[in-house]
Amino acid sequence: MKNIIKYLVVISYLGTVTNFIPLSVVMLFFIPLSVISIFFNGDKRFRKIEVYFC
Repeated sequence: MKNIIKYLVVISYLGTVTNFIPLSVVMLFFIPLSVISIFFNGDKRFRKIEVYFC
C-alpha cells in the first residue's frame, strides 16, 4: 500500500509540473487517499471504525 502511494505521488507530481494533469484533479484524488491511509496505518480501533463506515 505504501509503495503504491509513493508511485502515485511521484507520477502526479511529474504530471502537475508538466501541466499534463491539472492540480485540482490531483487534490481531489489525494484528499480521500490521505484519509484512507490515516485509517489504514492507525490503531485497530480506527480499523474497526473504517469497517463500520464501509
